[in-house]
Amino acid sequence: MNDAITMQIVGAALLLLGLIKMINPEKFNVRIYGEIPEAEVAKLASLRMVLGAAVTGLALINLICSVMIDDAESSKALLMSTGIALLVFIGGMIGSKLRGFIDDIPLQPMVFFPILSIICFVGAFV
Repeated sequence: MNDAITMQIVGAALLLLGLIKMINPEKFNVRIYGEIPEAEVAKLASLRMVLGAAVTGLALINLICSVMIDDAESSKALLMSTGIALLVFIGGMIGSKLRGFIDDIPLQPMVFFPILSIICFVGAFV
């Protein structure tokens, strides 16, 4: 798989996710957690915005590097780093569940992030 194309696929998917999180964080939270007490809406929306910004930053790193990096080793290092970062996101969600901060782990990110992580690792090694 072409490293630049892999970075662009992952970058575009993460950019879309990050923008959705930042554009309407309240709706995003309700879709994942259901109804949220009014006193907590702004706090959770703020955290969702920060998460959206982090995902968007990771997306932009991949998109910018896909056109700026020429050597294969640097591309592979970036793809490996992105894949590991996505696994850290998953670990954070699992840790939240294990520590009792959330009742259920949302299904969407537990599918989305591993798929993107696999794409990163395949792109780095194939």
